[in-house]
Formats: sequence, C-alpha cells, structure tokens
Amino acid sequence: MIRNLPVFLLLISCLVVMTGCSGKLVSPSSESRPESVLPHENLTAVSILMYREGSEKAQPELISTISEEAKRNQLVDGVNKGTKTNLVGTVHSLSVWIVEYGTNEVVTQRKYLMYVQTKEGEHYIKPFDMKPAFDRDAYKQEDAERLIALLGKTDWVKVEPPPF
Repeated sequence: MIRNLPVFLLLISCLVVMTGCSGKLVSPSSESRPESVLPHENLTAVSILMYREGSEKAQPELISTISEEAKRNQLVDGVNKGTKTNLVGTVHSLSVWIVEYGTNEVVTQRKYLMYVQTKEGEHYIKPFDMKPAFDRDAYKQEDAERLIALLGKTDWVKVEPPPF
C-alpha cells in the first residue's frame, strides 16, 4: 500500500487541478460596451481643443483644461459607460480631447480622443493617433467631413454629453 501512495497522491493532485481548471470561461456580453476607453489610474489632466470656424488661431484651439479630480473622473466615467457603434448623423461640432497620465510633474502618456456632437443631438468619441493632418491653419464646417473621413465612421463610442 505504501508503494502505491505516491501514485495515488499524484492521481488525486491531477484530478484536483483538472477539476479546478475546467470551469466555464465567462464570455463577454453581447452588448457593445467598450472594455475601457480611458483608465482612471494616474490621470492628471484633460485638455479640450475645439475646431472653430472663423478663428484666427491655429485649429483646433485650446478652450479648456480640466485638472480637478472630480470633473476628470466624471468625464472618464461618462466615456467608459458609452456604447460602441458607428458614427451616424451630421457633424455639428468637433473637439479633440487630450487625456494626460503621469504625475503632477511629468506627463508619461497622452491619449487623443475625437469628440463629435451631431446636429441630431448625439455625442460620440473615438481614440485616435494625433497626426499633422488634424491640424489646420483655419477651419470651416465642411472640413468636418474630411476630418471624420480620416478616422472612419466605424468603431466610435456613443456617449452622454459631458458634464461641463
């Protein structure tokens, strides 16, 4: 009996491991929620730049910086609660949100989001890589469709209007 004890213990160990590892994997829900567009960790500031027709400044131009933690968290929660969808409607306004991560002294990462408000009253956001093609000396409303074409109309996140 003692000779078979190691074999018996090995068999029991294998059964325990197989039973523990054979649990069902939970599949993501069929709802089209994005995993997490923006994390909260180390978020230091959000700058909002808006494309404005008739402005003499280079576009988009800085209109606001959100550094208060409560407002930043509201913004991030609103984005992360959105649903993934296609952009539908006619562009009313375009903004670029620059989300900065790091410490108060050093920015270690920036994420860029294009924010769209449509004439139909819907709000959308999409992460993107900021490139020179998004910079303009001047902006006209007809430029909106060209800018959206650079991003495509798929894989946007429909969000509630920001709380500010």
